[in-house]
Amino acid sequence: MKHTEHKSETIDGFQYDNESQLYKATIQNIDFMMDEYTDENAEYARKLASAYHLYLSKIMDFLLEDEAFRDDGIFPDQNKETLLPALGTPSILLLSNNDGQCSYCNQTLDDTHIISFEFSDIFDDLYDLTIEG
Repeated sequence: MKHTEHKSETIDGFQYDNESQLYKATIQNIDFMMDEYTDENAEYARKLASAYHLYLSKIMDFLLEDEAFRDDGIFPDQNKETLLPALGTPSILLLSNNDGQCSYCNQTLDDTHIISFEFSDIFDDLYDLTIEG
């Protein structure tokens, strides 16, 4: 089911935010956002929330492969044990009911950068790592 009336509605735990024009919910300490509420997207968010912690090792490996985390990068001397707590709460923007973008907006590695990557399915494919700031 697709909802288009916004105002200040809450659907299945997703609250419409007028400022960002996104539906938002926190599920298992992960912030989820979608531009249009659909039952499929809400179910996808719940599946991602349940699976996120199972895929953390894969996500950490993916991030640590980037040049930004090498000795001469902007985040040197990182490993899984130091990086994981520094990333903070993930924010996941659902791009469809099959893919999304995970961002770490409040990471504590520095005060400037946002670390993001895109993924498909339930973190099956991780790609397009960006570090902005």
